[in-house]
Amino acid sequence: MPGKTADELAIRELTAGFNHLGSRKRNSELAATFVENGVFVARDKRFEGRSAIEACFDPQQLGAPVNIGFGVTGRLGTTVHATTDNLIIVEGDEATQLSFMVVFRQVPREVVSGGLVIATERFEDRLVRTDDGWLFDPRIMTVLQTNAAPDSSLQQVGVVESPLE
Repeated sequence: MPGKTADELAIRELTAGFNHLGSRKRNSELAATFVENGVFVARDKRFEGRSAIEACFDPQQLGAPVNIGFGVTGRLGTTVHATTDNLIIVEGDEATQLSFMVVFRQVPREVVSGGLVIATERFEDRLVRTDDGWLFDPRIMTVLQTNAAPDSSLQQVGVVESPLE
């Protein structure tokens, strides 16, 4: 089915774009991957609307970047994402996606021995087809595992109740 394949590819590209835009601190464009009143849930916090989503990716909101000896590093710009196992179900102009992500993030050595946080995350997404293509609403992130110290700013978040279930 060419339509189904094209929809799934577009959703995968949207997901990859979300990751790249976040890593490059292009918060306005990242927020535009959501419908106007879209919802992003992460770290047990709910951000509703594009302006709130944009603000949640502000480096000051996530913890100020730090210099660990080779330039300013911090939460987003020092992150590599690998999204995998996307399970996409398209039903007309709506879709759901379940995916997993492995995240590698450079941090101060005081946060984690060796200065590298590794986390696994689950994303539960609902998407809608719009005139601008597929967009998220909502996107729910749950950290499954991390080597970050529980008392650090990168602590593991609790399980978030999913509106998709």
